[in-house]
Amino acid sequence: MELCMKKELPIVIEGNYVKTECWSFERLSIIQTSDKGNAWIASHFELFLDGYFNAHFGSLFKWYHSNYYDDILSTEKIDFLKISKEDIVDKIKELLDEGLYVFLVTNWNLEKSSEPLFHGMIIYGYDDEQRCFRAPVMNEYKVWISGKVSYEKIIESHDDVVKFFKEKNNRLMFTIDYQFPMLAYKIREDYSTDQCVYMALEKIEKEFNGRICWNVEGCAEMQLKEGEMYYTGLSCLFGLEKLLNIFIQNKKCDRSYDLTNTVSQLYEHRKMLIVSMEYICQQWKILDREVIDCINKYKKSCDEFYSWYHIAVKYELCKDKSLLYEMLEEIHRVYSLEKEALSDFYKIVKQRYRESDSI
Repeated sequence: MELCMKKELPIVIEGNYVKTECWSFERLSIIQTSDKGNAWIASHFELFLDGYFNAHFGSLFKWYHSNYYDDILSTEKIDFLKISKEDIVDKIKELLDEGLYVFLVTNWNLEKSSEPLFHGMIIYGYDDEQRCFRAPVMNEYKVWISGKVSYEKIIESHDDVVKFFKEKNNRLMFTIDYQFPMLAYKIREDYSTDQCVYMALEKIEKEFNGRICWNVEGCAEMQLKEGEMYYTGLSCLFGLEKLLNIFIQNKKCDRSYDLTNTVSQLYEHRKMLIVSMEYICQQWKILDREVIDCINKYKKSCDEFYSWYHIAVKYELCKDKSLLYEMLEEIHRVYSLEKEALSDFYKIVKQRYRESDSI
């Protein structure tokens, strides 16, 4: 098959709902190009805080594995161990010409004196004239942008990547926790949105009925071992409150905490919940003033989290605890506001559903 000189598939980078988790960002950058992308986002993606108050998109105790996206993304494993470094560029271009996005793990640190730095990326295009692939990359300000990755970089790092995934259990563990080291993606044409509106409503109910859970493990002789505390839905704000107090009280811990990332993911989660609310109204043609008020009230809380994100960034720079107190003093009010907005929205749209014969 004769390859094109240049190819670029649609991609969503700047408008991506998730920018804090690279594996979620990569898949959403494809999903959001679909006309069914909003339906999928409205009905998927929950958030939890682990025992160290790190936020993750996933179900309780574990972030989403690669098979979570199988309903909307068709995924093909590529046996990269059998592809030579001389052929890897042509293989990627061949897949792109077939309309497939390519996920590939590569070594971003090519300094021979330094340890390899393996990380994945989504390749969505190529340019033979510039001898580069197109892929989202993170700039010095930790902002995702459209970037260029040279063919030479892919070729030079290929042997290191193959060696890494042949050693020990690297390929198995990477595939279980994240994804297979080389994949080809495309949007499934047979993805059905029939249940999305109901799943979106259930997602909202789970949010305002957030839980605090203990991860208790079974040990030898049927003894129970108490583990970490986890937070789901709106109850993540209890975890955030504890995290703020850790910083304020200068508690000595056996690990560092990432306040900025946690607040940022709480903000991203709320943006996707707004998608859920608006999607339900669109599908069921609900335009009540009461419902719109609930959405607008929740949007105000979302704006609050955006402000908190900037406060967290500022705190990282200056360590001024008055900034943390500013967040702490507002957290109970925000919790009450969100509880009311989401639960009222849920009750009203359920009532409109029962009253209507056309839904």
